[in-house]
This record gives sequence, structure tokens and C-alpha cells, in this order.
Amino acid sequence: MGEHDTRTPRHRVEICMGSSCFLKGSYQVLDAFQELCRRHALQETVAIAGAFCKEHCRDGVSVEIDGQLFSVPDAEAAHALFTAHFLRGPETSS
Repeated sequence: MGEHDTRTPRHRVEICMGSSCFLKGSYQVLDAFQELCRRHALQETVAIAGAFCKEHCRDGVSVEIDGQLFSVPDAEAAHALFTAHFLRGPETSS
């Protein structure tokens, strides 16, 4: 198992880091997505990156998942969006 995996992630998440989204909590949204990827061992399946303005920041932080744009108002909403897209159902807490 110790071989280096060179596969390209199947999913791409871009989180806007522009000034408006920054003020709305883009770093908290980014942290939530990164933590959820680690928790569910999806680091090799989901690539997460910061992005320049997506010009869609009226309602929250702009998050693009595989080309589809979403407005995420906070880390809790980021968690729900991650769950819906990558876990395919509500996550249960232990």
C-alpha cells in the first residue's frame, strides 16, 4: 500500500477568497470543507482550492463544486452542502 497515488481527484471544489466572500467567512467555509475531507478520508477524491471572485457573493460565500455554483452563508451550511454532495445523505454524529 505504500505506493504514491497519482490519480486525479474526481471532484473539484473552489471556494471564493475575494474580499466580499472573505468578509462573509470564506476561511471558515474552507476550513469546514478541508476538515470534512479529512474526517471522511476523501482527500484523494475531492480537490479543494481557493479561487478569485466568482461574482456571485450576494447571499454568502461562493462555492463551486464540479462547475455548479452555490452560495454558502456559514460553516454549518458548508457542512450540509458537503454532506449532500459527497456523502449522499445526512451524517450522523458519534
